[in-house]
Formats: sequence, C-alpha cells, structure tokens
Amino acid sequence: MYVVAKIQYVELKPQKANSEVKQILLGIDIQTKHIYNLIEIGKNGTKTTITVNTFKTNQPLSANIFKFDREKYKKTVTLSPKCSSSLVR
Repeated sequence: MYVVAKIQYVELKPQKANSEVKQILLGIDIQTKHIYNLIEIGKNGTKTTITVNTFKTNQPLSANIFKFDREKYKKTVTLSPKCSSSLVR
C-alpha cells in the first residue's frame, strides 16, 4: 500500500524588490503538520527544491549546542539588544 501525503503550500515573497528570490513555497504535510519540502524560485528562473526525508521530534540536545564561542569568532562584533544597528562594522 502506498500512501500519498497531501501537501499544502505557503507562498513567501521577499519584501525587498532587488532580491534574487522571486518566491519560496514551503510545503506542509497537512496530516502531520511537518515541513515536507521547500521550493525556492529565483528571478532568473532557477528552481531549487529541498525535501525532508526523515523528521525526528523530541530529540535530546546538549545544553552547549546553542552557546556562542567567542574564541571562534574573534573578529566579529557582538551587539547587545540595546545597541544601534549603525554600530555594525
């Protein structure tokens, strides 16, 4: 028995007119509510599709996975939320 998933697409368009991307289609499996695929369509006609083959939920993650290591990025400037974006070098 072969089951075909029903996919609903959300169309995303860039806000900036000079973007190289014309639109992105985000495919959602309507039964599982998981991302099925992402289709990027460029203004030059290119079409790139990324399909999710496996999806695992509730996987254990190390507490260190989201820690920023300043030693790896010595030449970058880190801004606090109160800083003005005009300070970015």
